[in-house]
Amino acid sequence: MPELPAAEKAAHRTVKYEYPSEHMGEACGDCKHVIEKGSSPRCETVANPIFLTGWCVRYARKEKKK
Repeated sequence: MPELPAAEKAAHRTVKYEYPSEHMGEACGDCKHVIEKGSSPRCETVANPIFLTGWCVRYARKEKKK
């Protein structure tokens, strides 16, 4: 999925973003929507800021590389 423009990204409240994650074994750092390039992580679909130890309802585990 390509990154949405900032104006189209979901608000934290809308996706029930939590920091730190209260979901054992699930965090933004393991999510396929997180982009870790640059000085701080960002999400393809959720408004900044996000943290690698956060979580939201759009969480989807990254596929493991074979």
